[in-house]
Amino acid sequence: MDCNDKGIQLMDDFWRWRLSNSPEFATFSGIHEFDDKLESYTLEAILERKVICRNFLNDCQKILNEANLKKEISENLDFLASELKCFIRGVDAKGYFFPLNYMEGPHLEFERLIASMNSDTLKDFNKILARYKELPLQISQMIEIMREGIKQNMTYHKISVAAIPEQIDALDQLDVLEKNPEECIFYKPFLSLPDTVTNEKKKAILLEAVDSITHNVIPAFKMLKEFLEKEYFKHCRPNIGICTLPNGMEIYQMCLDFHLSYFLTPDEVHEIGKKEVKTILKEMEQVIESLELKMSVQEFAEKMREDEDFYFNDAEELIEAYNGLVFNKIQPLLGQVVNKVPESKLEIRPSSASMSGGPAAYYLAGTLDGKRPGVFYVNTGNVKSVPKYDMVSLALHEALPGHHLQASYLMGCEDLAEFRKYIEDRKYSESPSRFPLHTAYMEGWGLYSEYLGNELGLYDDPYIKFGYLSHAMLRALRLVADTGLHAFGWSVEKTVNYMLDHCAVSRKHIENEVNRYITWPGQACAYKIGEIKIKSLRATAERVLGPRFNIQEFHGVVLQHCGPLDLLEKKVQEYIKLKA
Repeated sequence: MDCNDKGIQLMDDFWRWRLSNSPEFATFSGIHEFDDKLESYTLEAILERKVICRNFLNDCQKILNEANLKKEISENLDFLASELKCFIRGVDAKGYFFPLNYMEGPHLEFERLIASMNSDTLKDFNKILARYKELPLQISQMIEIMREGIKQNMTYHKISVAAIPEQIDALDQLDVLEKNPEECIFYKPFLSLPDTVTNEKKKAILLEAVDSITHNVIPAFKMLKEFLEKEYFKHCRPNIGICTLPNGMEIYQMCLDFHLSYFLTPDEVHEIGKKEVKTILKEMEQVIESLELKMSVQEFAEKMREDEDFYFNDAEELIEAYNGLVFNKIQPLLGQVVNKVPESKLEIRPSSASMSGGPAAYYLAGTLDGKRPGVFYVNTGNVKSVPKYDMVSLALHEALPGHHLQASYLMGCEDLAEFRKYIEDRKYSESPSRFPLHTAYMEGWGLYSEYLGNELGLYDDPYIKFGYLSHAMLRALRLVADTGLHAFGWSVEKTVNYMLDHCAVSRKHIENEVNRYITWPGQACAYKIGEIKIKSLRATAERVLGPRFNIQEFHGVVLQHCGPLDLLEKKVQEYIKLKA
């Protein structure tokens, strides 16, 4: 076996291990071989992953030292080495002590996991039952790892977990199961048993489903609730910032490194944020002046929030409006953004009721085989929280040309090894003790996509332009707020008031944002940092290439190179050199 074959085999072995070791990630990626398993959260399993990754890294570096490696194999192995180093380094931050919070964890994701499984054969339904039976073990492992976190003073602030008991209460559907089982979220998957299954077998599997929901699923969630209320809440860290944990400042820097993918100190991030805030504030004031109004940004924003004409009457109307915006207005403009628009299906759906307290919108990528489309989820829990003037920037960010186009390009890149085509878009709370999310690249493109709305003529309406600038301001404020909370000892009140003084969104919105920053240190900084980097690379390409610069080609280069920002910079420099 020559070095190229060894490289291919190593990457295949790594990907195979990754899927078997993270069966939920496999399911969400549309790979169903491990659908009867749940992930292990024991400390032994976590530390074993680090050892295995060290072995993969050693093998990877040996092959990279060999001569005659093909360029694409060498680049894929370099990328694998980078992923492995990130994981190995990150485990030392002990992010595994934070497996769940009010935004993520089995109490929110188990329903979606089951919905992502196949349901074509009897074997598929037996896999669902296998996961139902394994859930108590997984949750008991999470409880034990959080108990160990208590011993090591590695705990959340209560803000990050206080809502979980109420979220679990919504899952306690024993009464529903007894009176109207078709409405029970854990029973619903079994309503689509295939016709090939005999009536006798159907009856047996339905009884088994009821038994497993009654004795495994719901008791497991109740066990988690009891642990939180009787044990964990008493030991939540008293101070807001992660800097107050053991080695907290070092851990926060690791979180920034993880999400930004290159080194910036908290002070540098903080100052970049303050500079961006000033710039965007001037643009917001210019919009107000263009309407010949004499109002502050806050007064104008309040006027917009109170205007009923900016809101829809119901969820159906909101979803219909998003469909019209994305497919009739934005999609026809994509030729101005990229030369090649991948054929990848996109759907717009309301998010589940369990996510009503979550973001206004979010995106989940489809699968490589096309069986599951990419989905732009819209929070319809409160239609009065989704004003019309916010819709364009949200659609550009989450759908087109944002995350859906981004995911479509990633899955369609033929030169990429299989493991590079999937990102585990979950477990944010475990950062940096996990495989990379490439947050600055992913969210930087999303924010840059919002910026492209200017060039696509989508912000001609001053109210929509103000909505876009409000979103841009929020991302700039995140740089100041996140570092303030986690590095400079800011209180929640100080952070909220600072953001209110500069932002056009409501106090409630800001309070929700701040809760998120507390829970995911560093993550919120990646959006603006990533956008700044992409804009900077574009400016360099435009300056060097002059009339030879092609915006669609530039975007193609960016979309084909998901990863750390230094990799993106290297690839853009190669593109510039080739075109010059």
